[in-house]
Amino acid sequence: MSSQRTEARSKKLRKFVRVKPEDGAPIKVELQGEGLIEAFFVNDISQSGVSLDLTHPIEQSFKELKVTLSIALPNPINGSVIANGIIKHIDAKMLGIMFSEIEEDAQDKIREYVHFRLRPTTSGLFGRILDWFDVPT
Repeated sequence: MSSQRTEARSKKLRKFVRVKPEDGAPIKVELQGEGLIEAFFVNDISQSGVSLDLTHPIEQSFKELKVTLSIALPNPINGSVIANGIIKHIDAKMLGIMFSEIEEDAQDKIREYVHFRLRPTTSGLFGRILDWFDVPT
């Protein structure tokens, strides 16, 4: 019960919307940290971090490890961004990383990707707001 409450509370506190990669266009992440060099696929991504799908267990001792990520963003970005982050969550299926240092250009590319993923399913008032702010499509 406590973990459900904590998860619900953390979702309320999130500043940025998360999006899942488009079917058929996965996002690959190469992750490097002390004692850890792996490649993963993204479960979801936001301007503040990324959740990675695990294909095998990762030791809990890697929690709070500082890592460097190379994120290969698909269409419409079609390029990689580099960010530094901290592993904040590890469970049997996912690894959660919060960005700690990211260049403005890289953050802009992630923002553009997130807005691109929101756009096809966004209509009504929120879609008009995105148009008003001239969010790239």
